Amino acid sequence: MFRYNKLDGQITRQCIILSVGTSRIALPQGRCSLSYYQSMRLYDCVGLNLSQIPTDLSTSTEIIDISMNRIRELTNNSFKVYTYLKKLYLNDNMIMTIEPGTFDGLDDLDTLDLSMNALIEVPVSIFHLHSLETLMLGKNIRLDIVDLFKKASPISAPLQYLDISYNPMLTHLPRLEVMMDLVTLNVTGNHLTNVSMANFIGLCNLQYFINDNLTIDFNSNCDCHMISDWFEHKSIKSNPQILTRCVPLQENEACHDETDDLDKDMHDRCVAQFASRQYSIRMTRIMYIALGIIAGVIALVGICYFYYRWQRLPDEPKIATKHNLQYEKSTADPLIVKYNDK
Repeated sequence: MFRYNKLDGQITRQCIILSVGTSRIALPQGRCSLSYYQSMRLYDCVGLNLSQIPTDLSTSTEIIDISMNRIRELTNNSFKVYTYLKKLYLNDNMIMTIEPGTFDGLDDLDTLDLSMNALIEVPVSIFHLHSLETLMLGKNIRLDIVDLFKKASPISAPLQYLDISYNPMLTHLPRLEVMMDLVTLNVTGNHLTNVSMANFIGLCNLQYFINDNLTIDFNSNCDCHMISDWFEHKSIKSNPQILTRCVPLQENEACHDETDDLDKDMHDRCVAQFASRQYSIRMTRIMYIALGIIAGVIALVGICYFYYRWQRLPDEPKIATKHNLQYEKSTADPLIVKYNDK
């Protein structure tokens, strides 16, 4: 029995694996268990020996964890009925193929874990999902990350966490263009060469560069110093050993900013787009606050108005509420109200 945590450390569950030597015993397929996490419907299908995505789950489910199974491919029908999905964990399945359009329609999906599979290609439409914030592609040893990002560019998904760790084919960082939302980039376990400022210039809000067990060769010693200065200026957290690997500059040696105009323009666009969106968010909040204040003022004015009208009513109707009301029928008067003191 072992315990493991998902990336954000929020979902924790126990799995039982039976093994003989180094081989896993083939168990019969089980049924997914239903639970709730932060009021979201969660189906736990971990380690059930499944060969395809279950089709009998509730269509309103928001989290599916189907990791550690035997799924080999994903088709256009795999998640067609699960349009409310927000988090999908497919790691450790040896998935080899994903049909284009597999994730189309999952407009609320914010987390997708495809790590530890045998992927050769990934549909570029993933990088244009409206709500996708966390994407894990680590340990897909046959996946060409650089070519994938080249095909997907420009990326419109609001990615905040990107995992491209442990990929033998990744010998240099992909040109990520403008990704103003990216906060964490995980490149653990790779060997990167020709790293330069151009690899980071479009990541204007990067805060964490996870680089454990990483070997890295900079394009030049000046690139090493410029990236180190950039990380320090932006307060980007990373393995300190990476930042201290630069060869010290000689007394008469100086590094000049060799970033070309296109790269500088990319960084400026990243900063401008982020500032514009933050401004829109602030204005939207101000608008809602203003509408709330206006609604409160209107309600207060209404209360004051009716209270004022009540105060101006004659005394007799007010006193009448303290007496018993008796209604009598009469031919002369349809309704006679008499006030009888108790």
